[in-house]
Amino acid sequence: MSDLEWAALLAYERLPGVTEIREQYYLDRVDTMYVANRLGYRHPTARGIVWPMSTDLVVTIGTGPYARLQPVCVKYTADMAKPRVREKLAIESGYWEEHGCQLAYFTEESLDFDTLRTLEATRPFYRLDGVVNPRPEQVPVLIEDWRQALRSPPATPVSSVCTELDRAHGLVVGGAQAVLYHLIATAKVFTARTPALTLRRLVAEFEWLG
Repeated sequence: MSDLEWAALLAYERLPGVTEIREQYYLDRVDTMYVANRLGYRHPTARGIVWPMSTDLVVTIGTGPYARLQPVCVKYTADMAKPRVREKLAIESGYWEEHGCQLAYFTEESLDFDTLRTLEATRPFYRLDGVVNPRPEQVPVLIEDWRQALRSPPATPVSSVCTELDRAHGLVVGGAQAVLYHLIATAKVFTARTPALTLRRLVAEFEWLG
């Protein structure tokens, strides 16, 4: 997986309702050949053999009869400007249109470095199963504490708020931060930065999603 594909995976896996993400999803050759012929473009081949095309990521949103697919093409903008790449993208897009979906595009401009760093830092906290600091019964209380802190933020560093919550709940250092990271990782709260600023300034970038 390329760095850009990793960034796309981090971005899409935290969206509400995502239940599955498949990588390098192969497309039916009969269908892609039909689209290529319709568009008048040459279908990809290898040593004279029709080569199957694939989509970088296919995201499943929802479950059962309400599930829908979001195909995602992951490409650098410089590559997307190449004529042959544009032809193949047109075939790929046409394939998904035939299947009732619209191809989305993810480039290096889709995710800034601060957001990527935040997603990487908080991803390990997506689940708090087995975590002993805080204890499971303390997590709901700490979530509510963070709700209150984000609604009326004091002009103090996030690290200081973490320290205050750790002391208030008798936690080892890092317990309150783990819950905040969990909220970011599970898309309950979104920020483009890891909590290193004052809470008041950081809240301007926060969006409470849950």
